[in-house]
Amino acid sequence: LLDQSSQILSFLPSQPVRIGDEWDASASMGKFGDVEGKSIFQGFRGEEGRNCAQFFTEGILHLNQKALEDLVGQDDDLSNADGSNINLKEAYITSAFCWDDDLKLVLSSKTHMKISMSLEMDGVLGNKPVDMPIIEDITTKTSLM
Repeated sequence: LLDQSSQILSFLPSQPVRIGDEWDASASMGKFGDVEGKSIFQGFRGEEGRNCAQFFTEGILHLNQKALEDLVGQDDDLSNADGSNINLKEAYITSAFCWDDDLKLVLSSKTHMKISMSLEMDGVLGNKPVDMPIIEDITTKTSLM
């Protein structure tokens, strides 16, 4: 949870902003790599009886080789002795979140992540690459007691 909070903080503005303002942002994703993109301030809205700031972020994921291997369950290098090879085609993330600055807490978020890879295996499908998309949608909501 702390890692996620520090990632969110990286996408918040460092100075006062107006609705529609956007800025470059980046965050470390630990062992997985990092993300570089931009944030946009969309205004304020009520959430859990509180006033929170609504942001939209989007960015490119820069995954490290080990993270990619973990995603597809390989223990060795991406180019294996059996002739298989995995190539990262694209990886991106978008997120809309509601930030309560008084509590320093995300009250809700909707995140979409897509990683597209191609897998080439000797002797399989005439050695043509097979696309392997990984898509994940995550929705969070904080319940204040």
